[in-house]
Amino acid sequence: MGKNEERVYATVAEAVDSMVEHYDKDDEKHKFYFKVQGDPFDVSFDIRVNYEGGYIMVLSRLNFDVPQKAYGKFVSEMTSVNYDELTIGSYDFSAEDGVCMFRYSQFFKEMLISQDAIRIMIRYVYDTVCNFNERLFNATREDDDDENGDAETDDQGVKSEE
Repeated sequence: MGKNEERVYATVAEAVDSMVEHYDKDDEKHKFYFKVQGDPFDVSFDIRVNYEGGYIMVLSRLNFDVPQKAYGKFVSEMTSVNYDELTIGSYDFSAEDGVCMFRYSQFFKEMLISQDAIRIMIRYVYDTVCNFNERLFNATREDDDDENGDAETDDQGVKSEE
């Protein structure tokens, strides 16, 4: 680990400490964990400083899982958000366990990162997750379009057109 990596980790620690009263950190893995109240759901943070790759990654796992029958609708909505509305960061979805996370990364190799820059990253992730949480959650709910239950779906939850 070089001096710049140490400085970046210390800067992230100072920024988190200035924003959040209670958090956990793992100095060996260079990670910080905390949760803050959001609207309509709490927002969780997993901040990682990757020395080898030279980047800081802020992950926010959404506080709900996606039921398998809603995968198609959810992925369609998430893709719409990613491509039509986000310019920085993206939502990632794991079909293995129905978990969705928002991811934002910042390269720092051979650069100095300020506490202000870290705080802006954290605020951006918070604002983005709060902005899209309810919309993405609603995409996990059963379709209201099919009142009779007649539409058939494939194993990803996508309705067939008949």
